[in-house]
Amino acid sequence: MYIRHIDIPQFYAAHAGGANNAELATQFRISVATVKRHKKALGLGSNCERNNRGKLGEQLVADYFTGQGVTVAFAKPGAPADLHVGDVRVEVKVMTPRAGGSAQVKLPALRGSNHNQYQYSKDYRRDADILALAVLSGEALSHLYLLPSAYWKPTITVHPDSSFCPFRPFQNWLGWLPTQSKAV
Repeated sequence: MYIRHIDIPQFYAAHAGGANNAELATQFRISVATVKRHKKALGLGSNCERNNRGKLGEQLVADYFTGQGVTVAFAKPGAPADLHVGDVRVEVKVMTPRAGGSAQVKLPALRGSNHNQYQYSKDYRRDADILALAVLSGEALSHLYLLPSAYWKPTITVHPDSSFCPFRPFQNWLGWLPTQSKAV
């Protein structure tokens, strides 16, 4: 595999300055794929806030399961779901509280790639068994809803502080775990 030679200190500096993949590609006159290969080789992370927030949500949900005594594995990049909890596929979605305390996530059947370069279909009911809706407060997990994927809708709104929230029974719900996976 050919990787075009670039000025590594300049590449580090541009990345540290917050340049995203497209900006790095333009600045160094290389493809986005080459930027990704250089970043991987240099151990550089993402500068995409949305991507980083999603990764944080995945880690916080994995930590929650681990704290419950459950074994968790992260899926490979590009896999349909984010986590494997035993044989259960879990798709993690991060939500931020809105004014009034509710939180909403959009789960369209047709999704745009990062920076909307292309679109692809996403079937949440086929690709995951559980939708983990993680409500974050800053960088901490404040509420977690664990919905069977059969409850998928294009838009899901939760009201953590309301006893009338239709998804309240799924807050921290572990009833879907096989008996041998549950903490004693």
